[in-house]
Amino acid sequence: MSTAARPATPAPADPMTPITIECRARFDAVALPEPEGGFSVLIPALGLATQADTIEEARANAVEVVEAVLALRHEESRAEAVAHAQGGR
Repeated sequence: MSTAARPATPAPADPMTPITIECRARFDAVALPEPEGGFSVLIPALGLATQADTIEEARANAVEVVEAVLALRHEESRAEAVAHAQGGR
């Protein structure tokens, strides 16, 4: 085992180094036919629900609501992280 010291990695000038990652996520959803017609779709992992007249529209709405909510939560979390890094809360 070597005991030689490793050179220190210089700290970035800005402690907030933004990076971008891309990932695919899959969520289980439940489509429920409504008695008066149409469908409701529940996305339990995110606590979301949507509805539409057809199953195809309901599925498309579910994708849209998941994307919108994840984008909103991302922006809120990003703003909190920036505030925290700047010493605020």
